[in-house]
Amino acid sequence: MSQPRKVVNFNQMQSAPSDNYLDHILDSDEEESDEENEPYLPPDLPSAPETPAAPSADSNCLTSALETVKIEQSEALPEPIDELTMEQEIGRLSDSDRRVYQDLYVELRNEYRQSGKYFSFTMGFPTEQIREGATEHVNGYTSEQAVRFLAMTKMTEKREISEEVQKSIPKLTEGIESAMVDRAVGHYGLYQISNIENSCVSAEAYHENLEEISKLRIDETSTILYNGKCYLVCLDSLMIGDTIAVKKIRNSEGTNVVHTFCLFRRTIVKNQTLNIGKATRAVIFGNGEVAAAKDESHPAIGVESSVHNGDVFYPVKMRMNQGPEIAKPSSNLVTAMPLVLNFEKNRELYNIENSYSRSNFQYNEQLVNYCGVMGSSALVAARKGLFDGRKHAVSRWNFEMLTSRDAGFSVKMKLPATGSPRQWFPGMPIYIQDVGRGEITQKLVGKTVHVIVKATGDFDSTKFADTTVPSRLVHQIGKEQVPPCLQPGFFEQMADGSNGKKIITALFGGLAIGENGVCTKREGYSKGKVSMLPSPVVQILDSLPPTNHKYSVTPNNAQATYIHRISQQQLPITVGAFPIISGKSTTVAIAAHEAATARPETQQIVFLPDENLAGVFATHFENVVGKGAAKTVRFISVKEWKMQPRSEDTSIDYPVLLTQFLQKLISEKRTARTDLSETAKSYLKSMGTDNKLDEYWLNTFFDMVRPQIVISTFESLFSNRTVLQHLNNVSTVQFDDSDQIPQSDVVQTCVQYPLATYGLMGDTAKEHIVHECFGCHQGRISTGQLVEKATEWKIFPTVNGKVIYSVNTRIAELIGKLYYQSDDFTGSETIGDVIQMRGDIWTNEYPIKIVDHKFGAQKEDKDLLPMMMSLLQMLYQPQDDQTAISPEKIGVMCSTQSQMIILSEILKNSGIHCGYLESFTGNQKEVVVVWGAAQKLKEKNATIEETSSIITSAKQSIIIFDSAKHMEYRSGDRKGRGWGDLVKIVQENNGLTQATKFLQLP
Repeated sequence: MSQPRKVVNFNQMQSAPSDNYLDHILDSDEEESDEENEPYLPPDLPSAPETPAAPSADSNCLTSALETVKIEQSEALPEPIDELTMEQEIGRLSDSDRRVYQDLYVELRNEYRQSGKYFSFTMGFPTEQIREGATEHVNGYTSEQAVRFLAMTKMTEKREISEEVQKSIPKLTEGIESAMVDRAVGHYGLYQISNIENSCVSAEAYHENLEEISKLRIDETSTILYNGKCYLVCLDSLMIGDTIAVKKIRNSEGTNVVHTFCLFRRTIVKNQTLNIGKATRAVIFGNGEVAAAKDESHPAIGVESSVHNGDVFYPVKMRMNQGPEIAKPSSNLVTAMPLVLNFEKNRELYNIENSYSRSNFQYNEQLVNYCGVMGSSALVAARKGLFDGRKHAVSRWNFEMLTSRDAGFSVKMKLPATGSPRQWFPGMPIYIQDVGRGEITQKLVGKTVHVIVKATGDFDSTKFADTTVPSRLVHQIGKEQVPPCLQPGFFEQMADGSNGKKIITALFGGLAIGENGVCTKREGYSKGKVSMLPSPVVQILDSLPPTNHKYSVTPNNAQATYIHRISQQQLPITVGAFPIISGKSTTVAIAAHEAATARPETQQIVFLPDENLAGVFATHFENVVGKGAAKTVRFISVKEWKMQPRSEDTSIDYPVLLTQFLQKLISEKRTARTDLSETAKSYLKSMGTDNKLDEYWLNTFFDMVRPQIVISTFESLFSNRTVLQHLNNVSTVQFDDSDQIPQSDVVQTCVQYPLATYGLMGDTAKEHIVHECFGCHQGRISTGQLVEKATEWKIFPTVNGKVIYSVNTRIAELIGKLYYQSDDFTGSETIGDVIQMRGDIWTNEYPIKIVDHKFGAQKEDKDLLPMMMSLLQMLYQPQDDQTAISPEKIGVMCSTQSQMIILSEILKNSGIHCGYLESFTGNQKEVVVVWGAAQKLKEKNATIEETSSIITSAKQSIIIFDSAKHMEYRSGDRKGRGWGDLVKIVQENNGLTQATKFLQLP
């Protein structure tokens, strides 16, 4: 007998020292733990594949097993044929057919073993588990069943007997529902109806193990099996997403056709609430599923933002990683979408969401419950990203390889005519046949629609480059893990008076939280009434409070005020309304660390909008905090982490810290850790390949290390229940870049952590992200405009930042006037030597100049090059007695590829930096010349992110070389602010000049 496993008592570990919080976990002298206190045990590892036996031995074993059954044809049991087990079906075979079946089974089994698909086969007959319903059958289907079904099918083919359809087979006169079953036994393969046309129906295998006959056709000769009898069935009665158990297959002119099948009972939920978005799809209230109309021509599906009730058919969903014996899901199977069977308008709910989307509405709890759940449902639908349930053939001429960046690989794909552009958008996972998975990162809309697809996971670029394949099938795949939806009734279940409930009430217009935390009831939102309310702006502290740690950056007074309010945890929420480049992330990082050191037994969470920003914040956190006292982890799942470029890794990523943790366990030689050490050694080699082991080590890491600060995204944290279970003593929750955080995420976090203190750090002027699939109401309800809403509605106490770092005050003032309707912004830099020593260029020391060349689109870049070079030479090679500006202090920002090609060659080895806007991030120059600022935005509206990033790319001065009239024509942001306003402000300060007068042209 095996010895009982010894496990360390994690609960008796000492707290971590401040310098290296992984060192403490191996210092316990405890060698045993009480069995009742054992927190986790690692799941059993699969045993090694057994060595394939010789075919003759297998045949003898199987023959012996068959002989023990002793079922003769004459002794066949009287059960209907669709109730026979595998054993009974084999027993009904003739001796010759049985021998063929045995040989085929052994041959297929050995093929599977050698290919590594499956290795745990039953020597005799498998025990057929009694399952109920299509879902249990699909998710419990084993490789053993698949092999035996294939063997039986191949044996039937070898008979070379034409099984003609008998004309006497009756038609099913009752409804198809009468022939549906809950159970299938014997030899069968599981398939899903994937396409329905006039004369035939297509079905595809659920499992990879049936790839030899992965596609089948059902025609008018196929029969449905029910109560031991076969019936012809009307093909119109089948639906896409139906699950069938195929009992027999025949070959018709080279095509595999279903001979006999059973139809599983459908899962239909009555009276579901449905909301229609731009993608002409219905989002289902309370679960975030995206449903198509059974009748695609139904008028309801085309009315954006309409609300309906209807009955919904839910196809089977396959679960992943259910064990080594379970058949693998087929990657070629399109996940069938739910189907709405009927529509009935719901005017009451439509009026509720319509009122919330207007500028005036009344507060009530029905509004909170409906809009809260509907917003969450729409967001889950967008994140899951499955809006088109069809396969599309894409010609190889419509694929284009793009330049590899870092460890990534991207392709450009023309969207086929069969796909609706509304149903294909960034963030959506897709599968390219025989190549692998990718994610759409960009959509290019012109005369034709293209999407940029970034390779993820198992993408095979070598296969993709194979030009012998004329076309490939492309289809959407939903994300496997997304956060769950809020559920109806969530608001009533929250404790009255909790911080979370107060915040949610305020977001829906029922409350205002004052500077000192005192709440005032409100009846909703009305612009006229809101303008009369007192301002919730927080008084800035006159002096900086002491901190618990020395940071690399000293906060200014506004930053210190926000940090103090969060770290003291005395108020429900504080909003930090800070402009661009004002130290937002620095402020959030220090606030989290101060809260963690003040209350070390609690946990602090910092949310970022996406994984890329989470990685950037984690790096910035380390730079600001240094060797902090608090244990910090950036949580990202091992699978997600493996797919990101290694250049984006940080030293506090969970997989990095987990690897260090495992290595320490392996190096530990004490007897008490033997089992854990050996398991760690095995897992280190297979990290991210087994869900059960991933979960076990996640539990172990958080239980032993106990991180105090968790940096993550809402999606990563809330889609992982294991992590949420460990975050059970949360003190503060902050949303950095909260202008890009959906309102629904904040609401759901308040439900999860109602007692925490909240911080929203963001920019009131930045555009929020709205998913392309959202209808107008869905976007406003689920995404919102958090920071702007908090200040405009006057619902939360707000700390206003006014300092813009790394630019002079005149540039900061320009940004304040242009986007914030404020003239009290300041910069951290003074007017420098460059402007002061070149009075010929900056006559009044105003740092923004527009050199107007007055040409529109009729001039190409090469035609404007002489003017551009004259401008640059005026800076670093002046002809007069003016002082030359060092080339290292000059940058040139290009807007087009032709500009980049021309200038890169001319300015090579000059010392002047030349690049696109992105290249100036963290690489400011004293003076930056922007060639064609408005041209960069010619296919989209001007937004604060892009325009202010251009303006702040220089510390001292920006010189824009463009057509002033051309700039004025460009569309502004949603509030109308754009380049036209910039031209006006610059002109008022005498910064606009004509190129022909300003430049020394030949």
